[in-house]
Amino acid sequence: MGEQFYQRPSKQGAKYRKLQSKIYNFLERPVGRVALFYHVLVFCSVFLCLGLSVFSTIEVHGEEAGRILFHLEIIIVVWFGLELIIRLWSAGCRSRYQGWLGRIRLIKSPFCIIDIVTICASVVVLSGNGDQ
Repeated sequence: MGEQFYQRPSKQGAKYRKLQSKIYNFLERPVGRVALFYHVLVFCSVFLCLGLSVFSTIEVHGEEAGRILFHLEIIIVVWFGLELIIRLWSAGCRSRYQGWLGRIRLIKSPFCIIDIVTICASVVVLSGNGDQ
């Protein structure tokens, strides 16, 4: 039926894998000031939501803190959802997580399960508070 066709990997493919690798390392193995700043920003935003949740239970600050918390929760759910999608995409740079089965292996890891449960729970809570 013919000979097998050998196609040399393109430079664009190499650039694609390099970008995947950089993003994966940025999210999974943070090194440097930019990565440290990003992860501290994520921590502070989660901590701010926690603080606003406490303030929303106090009558004096409840209404304003609840309103701010609602909008901040929307931003964080979108942010974490995009980060999860980017993390799933960038994990393809590692042979362990290549292909659909590799991505499923990544999704079954404890941190991804926590991310997915947190995002889903936040979406459920936000959908119930949409009338505020």
